[in-house]
Amino acid sequence: MTVKTARLDLRLTDAQKTRVERAAALRGSTTAGFAVASLLDAAAAVIADESEIALSEEIWVEFTAALDAPDSESWKALRATEPVWGQ
Repeated sequence: MTVKTARLDLRLTDAQKTRVERAAALRGSTTAGFAVASLLDAAAAVIADESEIALSEEIWVEFTAALDAPDSESWKALRATEPVWGQ
């Protein structure tokens, strides 16, 4: 079992705390357990939203066609330059 040593302190209004406690009780969880699970679910959703791109089939076909197309002269010139992160 992983030892939990990190802390995250939150300030809530009384109404917010009561709402979280009620939700935790309805799920049969402790307030802390409910809060941690909810925070992790929300974090995973945000990370997924910011990390994944969903394309329609039509756009996917255009995208893959662009990848498969021969390089244009401007793209060849751009690839020949040193990237700014390499300087």
